[in-house]
Amino acid sequence: MRIINFKTASFLIIFIYLMLFNLTYLKSQENNLNLSTPFRTLSIFNEFTQKDNYKPEIAIQTFNINNIDKNEALELINKFRKILTAKVLKFKLNEVPDDSNYIDLTTKYNRYYPFENQTFIYLEKYSDKWLFSFETVASINDEYEKTFPFQIDKLIVDAPEWIKSRIFGVALWQYIGLIVYLLIFIILFKLFKLFLSTLLEKILHKIKYSEIISHHTKQIAMPLSLLFLTALFSLFLPELHLPISFGTIINYIIKAFIPLFITILAIKLTNLLFEIFLKIASKTKTKLDDNLLPLARKAVKIIIIITGTIFILQNLDINITPFIAGASIGGLALALAAQETIKNFFGSITIFADHPFEVGNWIVFDGNEGIVEEVGIRSTKIRTFYSSVITVPNGKLADMVIDNMGMRKYRRFRTTISITYDTPTDLINVFTDGIKEIVRNHPNTYKDYFIVQLNEFSNSSLDILFNIFFDVPDMNEETRCRHEIMTSIIDLAKELGIRFAFPTSTIHIEEFPEKQPLTPKYTENKQGFIKKMTNFFDKRKEN
Repeated sequence: MRIINFKTASFLIIFIYLMLFNLTYLKSQENNLNLSTPFRTLSIFNEFTQKDNYKPEIAIQTFNINNIDKNEALELINKFRKILTAKVLKFKLNEVPDDSNYIDLTTKYNRYYPFENQTFIYLEKYSDKWLFSFETVASINDEYEKTFPFQIDKLIVDAPEWIKSRIFGVALWQYIGLIVYLLIFIILFKLFKLFLSTLLEKILHKIKYSEIISHHTKQIAMPLSLLFLTALFSLFLPELHLPISFGTIINYIIKAFIPLFITILAIKLTNLLFEIFLKIASKTKTKLDDNLLPLARKAVKIIIIITGTIFILQNLDINITPFIAGASIGGLALALAAQETIKNFFGSITIFADHPFEVGNWIVFDGNEGIVEEVGIRSTKIRTFYSSVITVPNGKLADMVIDNMGMRKYRRFRTTISITYDTPTDLINVFTDGIKEIVRNHPNTYKDYFIVQLNEFSNSSLDILFNIFFDVPDMNEETRCRHEIMTSIIDLAKELGIRFAFPTSTIHIEEFPEKQPLTPKYTENKQGFIKKMTNFFDKRKEN
């Protein structure tokens, strides 16, 4: 009995000694904490809030807890730790200043904000110690309520032990919660997508171009629904109290998905807007905007994709500075290697901006001419009148002098009508007056200005200058009108007995015996010629 009492007494003495030693050790640690810099304070907080080294009595020393009950302070430490875990907030000690006199450049106070998007969390210098500020401590309860509105963890306390068992550090009930969240997400996505599509169609039904808009509503509703539900998912995710390692992965996925869905939404909206612009452009006279809009659409999409990629990389905490620097150096090398391509690209912009021609125009440039078939990003294709295709780089074409025959309001027809020297002047005057009447009577000629006059004495002919203008849209109509005018002139000449001259060398013999001379004899006077011309036009009217 004495032996048992002795062993029991020895055990009790050792136990009490260890307890006193532990209390003394904790007290000495509490009194000897180095809180002289933000780095020291956060290092101590990190050390004594780890799961395998959770000592809230020490960690609480990093808080400014004046006039707060100790038990309440310990509860605040626990809540603060849960908030940091739920929001996947880690103190990056390698970036924390180890300066006792550190000053925040924004506020100009001795403060340090460890998280840019969580401004309620900051350290402040009190005397010679850096502590979590009074405002931070006062905000913990409110932030806890916002972060955990349903407080599912309280329900799990009384749950069976098997549901609390952990697999790879994550409790079984947390896995079940994730699966339930995903199922709810899928169901809500389908319902929300249907709701948004219907709502957008009803709202935009009476708007102009509603047929184009209705075609794009489902495409717009999908990323918009995903964006909304992803934000909703991230709002309720903290309720699962996932371990910070697992929560970090989920948080990075969500942070990548949000800018991704915004990027997709922006691309869908771009498609919709440019479809409307193309519809409007199809009704304009110019065709250059039909070529410019697809180019602009591609450029806008590229800008959206690059911007979205940058935001995704930033949300994944990937330092994009080396990528930008590398892209700058690579861009410079590419620019030097592709000077002609860049010149052609800016040449395309110049052509689209200045509108020197459009698809379908007949242009004359640098000794070539043809019909513009296509204006691309790098080059312009022109169909010649030999049916071949000339491909001209836009950089060179933009620097050339271009005569746009397709932009003419009137198309000139200038030629010389050569008649023989033996034609009497009265007949010449009647003939030119008749040609003028042909011009006036034609439906496609410009009546306010034309020239039909005897103009030159050539070697073998009297030359009548014939200069008129056609009011026609294209070359096919122009050649048709030329044909009609020229055949009318030939008929008039035949009626009046006018002979067309051509270059010849003639040995003139006045007459042969018993032969009629070739030179016509004009016995009529001017009135007779006018009568012939009048008969000519009367016959045309009858026909």
